[in-house]
Amino acid sequence: MNLPRSLKELINGCIDDAIKEAKAEVDISFAVQIKDVSILKDSVYAIYDSLRSDLEKECYHGKNGNNEHPLDYRKGSAILCCALIKEKAFSFNDDEAVKIASQKESSVNELHGKKRKEYNQYLVNNLLINYKVAYLAALHFLYFFTLYEALGKEWKNTNGEEIYKQLSETGHLCRYTEYPGEEADDSYDVSMIIGLARADLLNKKIDVYLLALHFYQIEMYTRLALQTGQC
Repeated sequence: MNLPRSLKELINGCIDDAIKEAKAEVDISFAVQIKDVSILKDSVYAIYDSLRSDLEKECYHGKNGNNEHPLDYRKGSAILCCALIKEKAFSFNDDEAVKIASQKESSVNELHGKKRKEYNQYLVNNLLINYKVAYLAALHFLYFFTLYEALGKEWKNTNGEEIYKQLSETGHLCRYTEYPGEEADDSYDVSMIIGLARADLLNKKIDVYLLALHFYQIEMYTRLALQTGQC
């Protein structure tokens, strides 16, 4: 991974990676169209910067002018996720999308168990693609900082260089394992994306602190999985 020259460059790269990943699984029948990417990136960064400033004031009572206590990168991941939910990457005909999703739902005879799981994955890949992009971009942001944190003092006594090598070769954070017998359960990622979508569609404010905790859990799981060879 090449080191970005600025935070904005890092965020732009995370957006590019998330869009590429999401587009690879979208159903073309949705006729999804992406907004102008350069405009999207500028808007997302402006929102990110504003949300970050507000959160720093909330955390440090407005005393962070000299950047003595910058927000940690888990909160940064959560802020980026929220920014991309506010400034969505994809646009499509909502009525047509709902119609296609309803047809897909009707084609499934019994929406429970494994079939419900497949339908939820379909929703995430298509109707909820903007929330998927937001979540994936946040994971890419978290991956970058987790990767380089491995060489820092915090991991000095836990084979940091080896962890860095493994994580670099893996190219992504470790995902929670789906255990045998859980075929009917949504994956952690799908559950997170649906949760973000429900909150936004119901006009509920997403708690950045709680979201940051979820990203912290993913980071800790990645560290453990790499150290035990289970990633």
